[in-house]
Amino acid sequence: MTKRETLEYIEYLNTFGASLGLDTIRELCRRLHDPQKESVFIHVAGTNGKGSVSAMMESVLTEAGFRVGRYLSPVISDYRERIRIGSRMISWQALGRLFEKIRQVSDQMRADGFAQPTSFEAETALAFLYFAEKKCDIVILECGMGGRTDATNIIDTPLLSVITSIGMDHSFFLGDTPEEIAMQKAGIIKAGGLAVCAPQSPGVLRVLEGAADQSGARLISCDQDEISDIRYGLTKQSFLFGKQRLTISLAGAYQIENAHLAAMAIRVLSKEAKPPTADKKLADRLKCNLTNEVLRKGLAAARWDGRFEIAAKNPLTILDGAHNRPAAKRLADSVKIYFPNRRIVYIMGVFRDKDTEGILEETAQLAEYIITFRLPDAKRSMDALTLAQKAALYCPRVSSADSLEEALELGRLLAGEDGVVIVFGSLSALGPARELIEKITVKGRGTKK
Repeated sequence: MTKRETLEYIEYLNTFGASLGLDTIRELCRRLHDPQKESVFIHVAGTNGKGSVSAMMESVLTEAGFRVGRYLSPVISDYRERIRIGSRMISWQALGRLFEKIRQVSDQMRADGFAQPTSFEAETALAFLYFAEKKCDIVILECGMGGRTDATNIIDTPLLSVITSIGMDHSFFLGDTPEEIAMQKAGIIKAGGLAVCAPQSPGVLRVLEGAADQSGARLISCDQDEISDIRYGLTKQSFLFGKQRLTISLAGAYQIENAHLAAMAIRVLSKEAKPPTADKKLADRLKCNLTNEVLRKGLAAARWDGRFEIAAKNPLTILDGAHNRPAAKRLADSVKIYFPNRRIVYIMGVFRDKDTEGILEETAQLAEYIITFRLPDAKRSMDALTLAQKAALYCPRVSSADSLEEALELGRLLAGEDGVVIVFGSLSALGPARELIEKITVKGRGTKK
C-alpha cells in the first residue's frame, strides 16, 4: 500500500468502531502465524499514566542496552507514534506493507464468516508482526481499553504486568465503579506471572490482590512510604527511592507517582523477572544491566509529550492530556503546586462521552477564565457552546471559540505576561495546539520554548 492507500484503509477500519473481546484478534493472529509468540512483553494497563510509565521504562531499558519496541495509544501528532522502536516510529513503507498483509487476511476472515477486525485489532496484530520482524529484546505493550478483553491480552504470560493508577473512565465498557474497572485491568495478570501496581484505593487494591491470588501470580504494590523528600519543579523533579535520589525531566506533580512505579518495575525486573521463553541470556542481562546508575540515567533522559508539557513561556503555556476525572484532579493538583498565585486560563475541549462535569468539578475553581473549543474529531467532540454552558456552572468567566486558533489567541491575551494558559481535555488537540503555538511564537507574539 502507498501512504495514501494506507491512510484510506485506516479510515475504513475506523468505521467498525470499538469492540472488546479476544475471538477476532485470536483468529487474525492465528492466520498470521501468531507473531505475538515471538516477542517478550511488558504489559501495561491502567486508567491514567500508562504512557508516562511506559516512556520511563523504555528509557531505562534502552539505557541498559536493550532493543525496546513500544505499542501505545492514543497518539498526538502522527499515526505512526503508536508503533516504535526507541525513538524511531515505524516507517510508512513498513506500515503499508504490513497493512496489506492484514487486509488480505481480514478479507479472507470475512469470507469465512468471521467478524471484520476493528482498527485497534488490526493495529495490534500489525505491531506484533513488526516487533517480531525487528527482533526486539523486549516490547512494552499498552492496553487500549481495559485489559481482560483488550486485544493486546492475547499474549502469553508477560515478563511483567504493570498496572498504573485506576479510576473512572470508559465506564460504558468497563464498569460503573473503580472496583469493576479494576477487575478488567486485572485481566493482564496472568497465571504464575509477576506484576507491579501503582498506589491504589483500598477497594481497587483488594481487587488486584484477589486476581493475583486466584491466578497464582506475585503482585508487588508500590507503597508511598517508599519515596521521600519530593522536590517539585517545571523542568526537573526528584525524589528519594529508598536511599537513591532519582530525577525526572517530566513536569506535573503526578509524574512522581509514575516515576515511582517505573522505578519499582525496573527493580522487580532486575531481581525477579523470569522470561516466559526460559531465555536465560535475557534473564542474565536484566540482572546485570539494570543497575542503579542505569535507572538514574534512564529516568533522567525520559521524555513524553502532552503531559504537563511546556509549549511556550510568554505567557507560560501548558499542554496536558487530562481527559477524565482522575486525570483532571491530577492536573488541578499540579496547578496548585506550581502556580498558587498566578492567573489561570483554561482552553478546554472534550469528547461527548467523557465525564465533563467531573472534569470541571476538579479543575474549574482554579481558573479565572475558561475558553471552550470543538476538538478535531467533530463527530465525537462536544460542541464549544454546549461545553461553555456546562463550564459556566462552575466558573463565572467562560466563552466559546470558533476554533482552537481563536481560543489560543484569546487565552494568551487574557493571561497576559504573568498568567498561565493550560490547554487540556483530550490528547487529540495537543498536536494541533503545539503547531499553532509555534506559529504564534515565530510571528513574535511570544517567546518560543
